[in-house]
Amino acid sequence: MVEIELSEPLYRSLIGKRYPPFTVQISAARVRKYAELIGDTGRVHQDSQAARAAGYRDITAPPTFGFTLALLAGQSDLALADLGVTVNETLHGEHRFDYFSPLCAGDVLTGCQWIEDLKEKKGGTLLFLITGFELNNQLGELALRMIQTSIVPLNRRAR
Repeated sequence: MVEIELSEPLYRSLIGKRYPPFTVQISAARVRKYAELIGDTGRVHQDSQAARAAGYRDITAPPTFGFTLALLAGQSDLALADLGVTVNETLHGEHRFDYFSPLCAGDVLTGCQWIEDLKEKKGGTLLFLITGFELNNQLGELALRMIQTSIVPLNRRAR
């Protein structure tokens, strides 16, 4: 990987950067498997009839499924690549999911990702990368906004 000088001028140039839009479709099989793997036994995540009876278009994705969609769309490494680091060199800070409309099987989602903020902490030994991610459904509704914080340990002494 190319060595990139991590510095305030680089951070300022990247804050606000938007990545190209992408499209992803939610498959019922993937929703069911995800719900099973995380132990969510809710019928609205497994059974189309139960989901429709509850007022949904089809089975609904569990709350943290949005991150899976980011992974499927190849979004998780874009900002890291701009910093010259890989996911193996980072720590997970946090995720926040704000849902505006349920994610349902069959939905075709258009999304975009951007760099919300970059800031050094702990005397310059840690870099906090905050990215935003939005998904709009085929009805034109904002369905999900996700904010993710990744932490990049920097190989330098505290300043």
